[in-house]
Amino acid sequence: MKFALSTALLTGLASLASAQSPQMPGLDPNCNRYHYVQSGDTCAVIASINGISVPQFLSWNSEINGECTNLWLNYFVCTGVSATTSTAVGGTTATQTSNAGGGGTTENPTSTVGNGGTTENPTSTAGGGGTATTTGGSIPTNTSPAMPGLPASCWLFHTVGAGDTCEVIVSRYGISLGAFYAWNPEINTTCTNLWLGFAVCVGA
Repeated sequence: MKFALSTALLTGLASLASAQSPQMPGLDPNCNRYHYVQSGDTCAVIASINGISVPQFLSWNSEINGECTNLWLNYFVCTGVSATTSTAVGGTTATQTSNAGGGGTTENPTSTVGNGGTTENPTSTAGGGGTATTTGGSIPTNTSPAMPGLPASCWLFHTVGAGDTCEVIVSRYGISLGAFYAWNPEINTTCTNLWLGFAVCVGA
């Protein structure tokens, strides 16, 4: 009888796992929660429904691009993993506030980043688009103030320069936008809140 119950339990678990298909490629191997993509879904919508941030969602679904233009209709995506940790490192002050996610704004004491004019910190703006001229590049031991939320495991940094965009930075270091957003959770997916003169993580 015990054997029969065990077999039934295992069969049920196997059926539950196989029910989460078809799946988009690139799902985190530790995924334990899924969302079925339907018409009208966006990364922001899926993240909101499941109580997670957009950067978390992108980090668990590595094939979804930073603009969220390649969700596969009628496929499962990952919205939770069995174990995740995040440790903030450096660069934070009591006056800094953040609002991560698609379209949000994050303030660096009083700084904003987006398309348009430039001033100097702490009310600095990094312009978007074009070919960037970066300052600092990689910093094995970070000597610049860092944006909040960088992982403790980060070993490679980039100091944001005038004209930098997320696409420019990831292209320079050969990393994906998903990884970049995962390592820099305070940067929103439209990349409008890079902090000029602050370090971001480009390797962890």
